[in-house]
Amino acid sequence: MNVLEPGRALAGANRERGDNVGIRIWYQSSVAIGRNPVFKPYEDAIARNAREVVRPDTTVEIRGVDRMSPHFERSRYARYLNGISIVRNAAQAEAEGYDAIAVGCYTDPCMEEVRDSVTIPALFMMQASMHVACMLGGKFAFVSYSARNLEQMRRLAERYSLVDRLAGAGCFEAQLSRSNEWFTDPGPVIEGFTREAAKCVAQGAEVLIPTCGVLNQVLRENKVRDVGGCPILDGSSVLLKLTEAMVDLRRTIGLGHVGTGVTREVMREIEDAYGVPRSGAAERGPSGAAGHD
Repeated sequence: MNVLEPGRALAGANRERGDNVGIRIWYQSSVAIGRNPVFKPYEDAIARNAREVVRPDTTVEIRGVDRMSPHFERSRYARYLNGISIVRNAAQAEAEGYDAIAVGCYTDPCMEEVRDSVTIPALFMMQASMHVACMLGGKFAFVSYSARNLEQMRRLAERYSLVDRLAGAGCFEAQLSRSNEWFTDPGPVIEGFTREAAKCVAQGAEVLIPTCGVLNQVLRENKVRDVGGCPILDGSSVLLKLTEAMVDLRRTIGLGHVGTGVTREVMREIEDAYGVPRSGAAERGPSGAAGHD
């Protein structure tokens, strides 16, 4: 399995497609992977995660957003602009010949817009996590580092018609902007998570969902797999394996998501109409990820 650093050219990218070729996944993070050193431990953890779970012939390239404001956590407008970068990167992924895009962000940013802009499978972490959680148990619970983040998760549960499967939610306080310290000193984060998770189990949760990709990787790296026997869903692994499965389904029986079928030509007309730089490999250099504004 190949895991590539942000923006690096893909080895063997020009090989012909066929039934027996490997899978190329564009793994899209919503944080500033690639330039902001705070997120380097997270990037490395995703790479280790991918090497462990995907098939030997699957290639994963990890990408971040083009820009990220320091107000990302508390500003909906900042997250909206963040989402635009994800949509444009999705279009670039298809233009460069990737088989699928896996959006590794628990807020599932711009899901409809991403799927409107590509024809390849586009999977999102929280949608995948909630549905797999429902296959594993009757009730699931969210555990987050932020009360604001939990509100977003509740809205997603409503959006996916899964509120009746939500047993509860727990929150401890930690700063995403200092998430590098979560890896070097994971004790406080793990303690906060397990404390709140135990309360959710007492409320009837049968599956626990950490609502942050960084938190998910910290738990995974430290082999924290359950709380009181209640399993912790590894959302990143679920996302990667379901992405492989969706590519297989598309190749074998032509199954794909329902979209509007917007072509590259139409997308370029839209971008020109709004005066934004065109997306896609032909118009952009290496994307990687940019740091905080």
